[in-house]
Amino acid sequence: MAEHAAPLLVDRSQGAAFVRVHVSGRPSRSFRMLVDTGSAVTWLPSSRLRLTGGSGRGATCVPVGTNFSQRYADGSRIRGIHCMAELRLGGLRFRQRIGAATETEGANIGAARHGVLALSPSAESSFHPLLAQLPPARQLLSLCVATGWVLLGRACAGPRRTPPPPLLQLASSQSPRASHWKLAAPGAPLVR
Repeated sequence: MAEHAAPLLVDRSQGAAFVRVHVSGRPSRSFRMLVDTGSAVTWLPSSRLRLTGGSGRGATCVPVGTNFSQRYADGSRIRGIHCMAELRLGGLRFRQRIGAATETEGANIGAARHGVLALSPSAESSFHPLLAQLPPARQLLSLCVATGWVLLGRACAGPRRTPPPPLLQLASSQSPRASHWKLAAPGAPLVR
């Protein structure tokens, strides 16, 4: 597989895709995060992070003094504090302000209970920090559902064809070559 690639686990029963993201710390910790191309905030449960100033071992996140709140289309909501963390996906390391979730509201958080990797074109998502680690001519993020890989810096291999139904390709407004996939359950309407 490519130098900058990570396995993508697609769970069609939940209409969701997951990827393993590593967060630096003592020791570093790996999280199975829901890939969400509609979320603005990448977040992890605060119970699984070591917020500096606290004791313990594990993934480190340095609080920055602001709060976050993310509401989803189904009405569920996540709240918590912003913190800086060093993340690693597909061999690329990047520092980013993420959310340390302290509170959940709503019944449909199930698939996201271990955290969300936000890949929307929003300035606060992980989309742009990831792409910034690549040379300008290779700033491309591909969710290759058919082959089960997240590719950074290149497109999915194979013949060019229309993706299978629950996928829609969207382009980033800030980088004409950057793209990501919007996942939805078969037959479900896509919400921007």
